[in-house]
Formats: sequence, C-alpha cells, structure tokens
Amino acid sequence: MGVPLQTAVSSAKPANGYGFAYRVFGYFFRKRGRENYESLLTQYDYYLQTNGYSVIWKDLTEQEKNICYALAGCKNGIGIEVATRSGLKKSNFQNYRARLIEKGIIFAPSYGKIAFSLPRFEQFVEALRLFREDY
Repeated sequence: MGVPLQTAVSSAKPANGYGFAYRVFGYFFRKRGRENYESLLTQYDYYLQTNGYSVIWKDLTEQEKNICYALAGCKNGIGIEVATRSGLKKSNFQNYRARLIEKGIIFAPSYGKIAFSLPRFEQFVEALRLFREDY
C-alpha cells in the first residue's frame, strides 16, 4: 500500500521512535485511517496501556510513580520542579531520576530537564493521576 511521505511521517510521530508503538499505530492507521484522528489515538492509547504500560507501571516503586505523576503535571519538565512536586530532596531525586532513565521511562533532553521517553506515556500517567487526591 503506497502512503504519501508526509502521511507516513506524521503517522510515525505518536510512536516516538519505538518500533512496537509504531507497529500498533500503523495497524490502527491502516484499519481506521479515514476515521477521526482522535478516535484513532484513543484506540492506540488503550492498546499501549493494556498491553504495555500497565505492566511497566506495576514494576515501578511508589516514589518512581510519584515522580511520573509530578512530571505529568509539570509541563516544562524542569527537574528541580518535578523533584519539589514529588516531595524529594535534590540528592534523592537524582537517584530516582537515574533509575527511571535506566528503565527507559524518561530521558534528559537538555540540562536540567526531563521528559517521558515512552510514546503517550504522559497521557497514561495523567489518566491515573486524576484518581489521586494528593496531586
């Protein structure tokens, strides 16, 4: 099936460079490409959540989850702000930050900043955060 280059590039963006996510998005795009894009993203998110992110989430410690909640609520990704929101001192935060980077959950796009590396993981965490009273 021939797909225009611009369509292929724009459809790859939600996968954020992850092969599994790209294949999942490609499946839904081929199956429902003519439908509403938001509907496509909803199905894509659901598949990633049930077949990957929920398993990853179970393996995180409570403090790692708190950092993810804080990062999801901090749109600028400034590390010290995420540390403050998660209730950690800078020295403790650095240890958890390193563990989350090692696990492939986050990355450091520039000095002093962090971001989620998994595609649409922020939306997954945001949905979970809505059920928490302390965030």
